[in-house]
Amino acid sequence: MEAGTFEAYRAHLTEAWPAYQAERSTRARLAILAGYGAHLPQVLTSWCPVCGTPWIERVDTHSLNGFLWRDPCDGAPQDAALGLDGPRSSGCAHRRCVVYFLSLEGRTPDDLFPDKVIRTGPEVPSVMREVMASGEAMAVLHRLPIARFDTGEPGYAVYVLAYYTASVGGWASGVARGLHHGSVEYGDVDHDLEAWARQGRLRWLRRVGAGVALAGWGDEPFPYGGLTGERAASRVITARGAVVEREPLVSKGVRWVSRWW
Repeated sequence: MEAGTFEAYRAHLTEAWPAYQAERSTRARLAILAGYGAHLPQVLTSWCPVCGTPWIERVDTHSLNGFLWRDPCDGAPQDAALGLDGPRSSGCAHRRCVVYFLSLEGRTPDDLFPDKVIRTGPEVPSVMREVMASGEAMAVLHRLPIARFDTGEPGYAVYVLAYYTASVGGWASGVARGLHHGSVEYGDVDHDLEAWARQGRLRWLRRVGAGVALAGWGDEPFPYGGLTGERAASRVITARGAVVEREPLVSKGVRWVSRWW
């Protein structure tokens, strides 16, 4: 089976998952993760509105059973969360952070391993007001389908929301501290995505022939209006479904978005 295909991924993960749980050696665990990373697809996740560079990187769209689906990734790209941030096909210095909104699409994820636990945020994407208040910040939204482990057919989705600035330096320290401690990401947020699109500060990707282009207000009807789903800031997902956590994120020490580079 060719590496990168769903069939090769499923065969590998069926063996790698229990091996990783039983392994106690850090070196051996890292080797398992490296093998897993080799089976991940490289997909287009975003497009820089500043320089026009596409972001192509490894995201686990094969299933929710993968090692990358365990937490919100602290504002870093998903592959960087497990140290898989090797050379990417593309990228630029304008992207400041990325937030993932994992949607179960109304389904029970009964294709998950019995001991698989995913800690994540809301299903419905939103824009962080404090970040966008900086004036120069822009956001780009893209939806990626995620397959079920048992069928290989699309069953879930992840909304990838990336924030960009024309400058490549850090933002105000106050904003960075708020993000680091989880007080901004899913607290002071705006779900009126269409309003940000009208202002030209939220854009998205659209199909153009056989390719993809960065779209904005006026290019096509806004595709992300009226999204439904769970908006709770913290969820725990298992094969039985999703459970909303009511305790404040800060008390749990969860750093939802923290890496700025």
